[in-house]
Parts: sequence; C-alpha cells; structure tokens
Amino acid sequence: MKNYYRIGVTNEGSLLFENPSTFHGVIIGANFAALYKNWLSTFLKKLKKPYFLDPRTEVFGRELSLIQKDGYFRSSFEKLINHFDNVAKNKYFSNKLKQGKLSPDDFIISSKPKRWNQKLINILVNGTLALQDEILNLDSNSNKKSIKKYMKILEELDDIDDNLNKVEYLVAPYFYFPNTYSPWFEINGKLLEATIRKSKKDVFCVLCFDKEIMNNPTEIQKILTRFKKASGFLIWINNFYEIKAEEDELIDYINFIKKLEKTGKPIINLYGSYFSLLISKKIDFGGYSRGIALGEGRDVDLPATGGGTPNRYYLKIIHNFVVEETIIKVLGRNPTFRCTCKICKPLVEEIIRKFKPTNNVELAMIFFKQMKPQMFKTHFMQVHKSEIDHILLENPNIVSELSNEIKEVDIKRLRELDIRIIHLTRWLNSITKT
Repeated sequence: MKNYYRIGVTNEGSLLFENPSTFHGVIIGANFAALYKNWLSTFLKKLKKPYFLDPRTEVFGRELSLIQKDGYFRSSFEKLINHFDNVAKNKYFSNKLKQGKLSPDDFIISSKPKRWNQKLINILVNGTLALQDEILNLDSNSNKKSIKKYMKILEELDDIDDNLNKVEYLVAPYFYFPNTYSPWFEINGKLLEATIRKSKKDVFCVLCFDKEIMNNPTEIQKILTRFKKASGFLIWINNFYEIKAEEDELIDYINFIKKLEKTGKPIINLYGSYFSLLISKKIDFGGYSRGIALGEGRDVDLPATGGGTPNRYYLKIIHNFVVEETIIKVLGRNPTFRCTCKICKPLVEEIIRKFKPTNNVELAMIFFKQMKPQMFKTHFMQVHKSEIDHILLENPNIVSELSNEIKEVDIKRLRELDIRIIHLTRWLNSITKT
C-alpha cells in the first residue's frame, strides 16, 4: 500500500525533505509542473522519491471561470496552456479556449460516420507525454541567472540514482464523465488509446466520474471493458469524501474497488484518507494520495483559489482533523491524548519547562499558540505514518480496533466536546457488511 502526497505549494518541499520516511512518493499536478518547472526539476532530484503527474486536463472541459481570476487564466493554468501550444508549435489549443471550455463536439466532429478531431487529441496526448518526459529538465527559456542558480543546486547533489528520478507511472489525459453514456466517456477511451500508441510504455488512466456509478453493475462493466488496455487505474470519484460519505456509498466504493481488483492491475485513489488504508486489508489496493493535512476529496467544479488552509490538528483516536478550540478542550480534559510525535512531545516538554502551566487547559492553550502552520502539517505526516505502519506491519483486526475507538470516545465523553465520530461508525458498518 503506497501513500502519496500531492504537492500544492512550493513551501511544502521542506516538509517532504524533512519527513522522507512518512510517504512513498509525490503526485504533481500538470499545471504546477508547468509553472514551477525549474524548481520541480531540482526538487525531485534532491527528494529521490517516486512521482507521477496528474494531467489535470479535466479542467478544460469545465467552466473556465473555475481556473480564472478577473477574466484571466491563473498563472499555473496559463503556463499549462502555453505548454500545449509550444509542443504543438501552434496556437490551436489556446485559440480553442478563447471560444470557451472544450466540449465533446470539439473532439467528435461527426457521429455518422464517427470522425475524430485527431489534431486536438494529438495536442493533448503529445503535450501531456512531453511534460511527463521533460519534468526533470531545466527550462532553457528561463533567464540565465535562474538557470545558473538551479545548475548550482544540481551540482551540489551527488549520488543521484537515475532509476529513482523517472516518472513512476505515465498517465493519459482525461476528462470527467458523469456516466458511461456521456460522450466524455468515449473521449477518455480515445485519449488512453492514443497515449498507449504514442508512448509504447505502460499507461495509467484516470477514472473521474460521479459516485452514483459505483452502485450500477452495468456502468462498472462498461468502464472495465472500455479501459481494459490501461496498465493501472487512478480513481477520482467526484465529490467523494471518505470522511463524509454515507454508509451505502462506502459499501458501493468497496465493492467497486473489488471489481477493479479482479483485473490484477494497480489501483490508486487520487483523493483518499485513513479509510483507503483500512480497506487495503481487505482488497489489493495499490495506494492512495492526498494533500498534506488536506485534500481528502475533490469536486471537479471546485474553483482553483491558490489560497492557504486553516490550521487543523489531526487527532489519531478519530483519524480526522479538529479545530484548535476543540482540541484544547479534549487535551484539557484528557491529557492522555497528547501526541508523542517529534513535533508535539518536545514542544510540550519545552512549555512545561519554560512556562510552568498550572493545569492541562493552560498547557493546551500555550501549546497551540506555539504551533506554526508547518508544525501542524509535520504532526499530521508523522502521525499518519504511524497509522500506516500499524495497519500494514502489525496486522491488527480493523473491525475490533474501530469498535474500540468508538467505545473509547464514548467512555471519555468526547462527544460533549464537539468530537464527531459518525464516520467511524459508517466505516465500521461498511467494512463489516462487505
């Protein structure tokens, strides 16, 4: 079971460098790769971890306002659009987008007989493959001062293992399809076939669809048939959050993954959480990804804001995040829930020595005043790694553990402190029933 972190901003690079044992690899959005090409080249060579690219082409089939600000494309997506133009050596793609979002009619010129817009397909496929292939190369179009800086960094890196600095999986461009009757479903199949044909390497496909598909056997079979040439599956179930999902949705999810498992191909959930880790004990699940302390799910129509996230503290007993006000109440009443990770334990010891708090509530309040945004994220990475090791290495009875965690929350009366555990009950029931 591999866990990946999705790089959202460059300042997360230090978190990944400082906590290399907490994750298997990283996932990079194509827009991020296009914008930070030189930074990413040196970052990946220094990180020495597996990585792969999320093509992010689905955004061009949604309302373009989602990736714009004040009528202009956000810088990362503008860079990605320019990348497609540069690879194609023409402005065909950017000119298309000036007319609005892409539609199925842009790909399927006529239905009887069916004629495809091969030019647009080639632009998306060639551009996506080129970005994955060139991700470790410095951008020669950057100014000399910038190139000099990154070359100096590379010169300082020794013992670079080329085998660790290659894309782990090639991924075909893709679009969101609400169901298999949507023309986008067939377009995705066409993009996958073209990518396989042009790359002559193993190619993964992204299955980005609505959660209603998961309880429809006919739809699932059509997906398995249409994408049977893929070497593996990257799952993005639109607006599906394991922490929020109803019990029947979780059951559908487990059964869907089981059907994919029968293909014998790797399965990676692009937006997962602790629940994906749990069900890996029942299913041969290849892995899951998420942002660092965020990104457990995603809506295809979520605007690209580029903003930060509020501080949330990961509470292991519930495998979820809580706000500072709540965790102060929890730790004030139950100091046994204090975390012993490399961030929290030293900080608590320092506070006791330096501030000499008179009670647990005061200690908790000082603790969160001392915590900085990066510390919240490091805490999460360390604690989540302990969860991964526990599940994968110690082979616990996950049904018993979930039951005991629910009982402990009740015994400690954490519900009185705004701790919500309905997700634990839903996880327990869905695992028990499948």
